[in-house]
Amino acid sequence: MHYIEFGGGLGDVVNQCYFASNYTSLDAIDLKTPILILSHNRFCKEIFVQHPKHDLFEILEIRYGGYPSFPDGLDEVETRAQLAGAGYSALPLAAAPRVADVVFHPSARDRLVLSELPPSFIAFQPFSGTSDRDLPLHIVRAVDDYAARIGVALVVIGRNYERIGKFTREEFTSAHAAVNCIDKLSIPGTIELVKRSSLFVGGHSSMNLV
Repeated sequence: MHYIEFGGGLGDVVNQCYFASNYTSLDAIDLKTPILILSHNRFCKEIFVQHPKHDLFEILEIRYGGYPSFPDGLDEVETRAQLAGAGYSALPLAAAPRVADVVFHPSARDRLVLSELPPSFIAFQPFSGTSDRDLPLHIVRAVDDYAARIGVALVVIGRNYERIGKFTREEFTSAHAAVNCIDKLSIPGTIELVKRSSLFVGGHSSMNLV
């Protein structure tokens, strides 16, 4: 029996879905399977709780050292020992899947938000995991002005939650008519939005990897 592990920031978890077989292997499971999440992003589990086979997942969120997101998270060493004692080992890594085989699953609320998007738009994520990596205000304004000038809708994405190095809220005020989707989508929903966009513009953050 195997458990399946994902870890790091959200960008790392997304990378692991594309560059290893861990995520796509979930499509074929037929037994209860522990999912070990070691991430400071408190929303990573949305990738799994919205999966069609989520009823077969036992999601184990590990306490991520130094981060406030999971103060009551599980101890990593103890959890690994318990899994080993129950006969579980980590799923061996296999070749990367085809990109087309990596499918995320937006929630019903996500699908409603996505259904209201314009047919053509620029996805814009001016924020990052830490405030020092957010795009400067003059660049944010330039992107907003450019989208209005060429007549393409600007759809802004982001997520507010407590994490180390984040001292500012992710908020956006447009001089034009940008669509504000901050805090309105789950991770799978946000990934789907980026995939649907005509162009993505973003800072040093996870959606650059989609």
